[in-house]
Amino acid sequence: MEKIRLYFVLIGIAFCVTPKVIFSQDPQFSQFYANRLYFNPSLAGISDYARISVNYRNLWPLAGLPFHTYSVSYDQNLPKINSGMGLRIMNDQAGGGAITTTTVDGIYSYHFNLTKKLSLSAGLELSYIRRSINLSNLIFQDMLNESGVVVRASAEGVPSFSPSVIDVSSGTVLYSDNYYIGFAAHHINQSGGTIQRTDTEFPPRKFTIHAGGTIPIGARTVDDSRIYLQPSVIYQQQGKIKQAFFGTFANRKYLTFGIWGRYNVGANFDAIIILGGINMKDYQLAYSFDYTLSSLFLRSLGAHEISFSYRIKTKGKDKKRMISCPRF
Repeated sequence: MEKIRLYFVLIGIAFCVTPKVIFSQDPQFSQFYANRLYFNPSLAGISDYARISVNYRNLWPLAGLPFHTYSVSYDQNLPKINSGMGLRIMNDQAGGGAITTTTVDGIYSYHFNLTKKLSLSAGLELSYIRRSINLSNLIFQDMLNESGVVVRASAEGVPSFSPSVIDVSSGTVLYSDNYYIGFAAHHINQSGGTIQRTDTEFPPRKFTIHAGGTIPIGARTVDDSRIYLQPSVIYQQQGKIKQAFFGTFANRKYLTFGIWGRYNVGANFDAIIILGGINMKDYQLAYSFDYTLSSLFLRSLGAHEISFSYRIKTKGKDKKRMISCPRF
């Protein structure tokens, strides 16, 4: 994914010197379930508490054009109407800040029990996406002398752009006490076509399928110090890019460890993702590291991600089943 994102950013910058701006691949978080509103809108308010989440991802810290992605979200259940709601704000700075994308999401989900053992949640997301172009830190060929030193301002006359789009996404998840399977479709009203008025391309549609569960290891103890395994598999496709993620979390009381693999379908095994975190009564904190399985790692130092969530007990008794998907 790292190589893919770099390609699209460079192409996007190239197009910025003409009256066209591209909304390319979405930013990616390795801690999918720690940023669950971004992952699948049907997960909004699916727990019996309100949740404030903060996520930060630093991709290629040693590269000349790093990526910084910030996300803040809030969601809670609304037990009186069997629903959930969420709000999320994300800022993605690509190419050293040359292209900045700000997204604001509003999410509503509805939960209901199908049977005594099976429940369903469906969510709808409405987003405002704005992209800003700042090429002041880039160097163009006409700025250099024969020795490659910057000696003058560029005569390219590159204009500034701030195109925006209204976006619609949806998702659903079917779950029991121990297992779940979900589907999400992002940018439903987009097709990768062009906004004629601003000559700006919509982001391509993204589809996600995910499934997993919780498996306790050993007999239950008084303090419930058993190890819980949470294996999961995820498949995502956006445009022509197809990726699969597979791995597991291992939880014991307050500690969590996870290991994942990321595979570019039809191409190569891309990265190994390692996660460690703590999960207390009211909050959770996790750090993950993407080890890129190519020579790119030595030039970029992979990706680093931090997530923090604070849980707030809400009033009212929720009769719906709680999902068993990972919290990180």
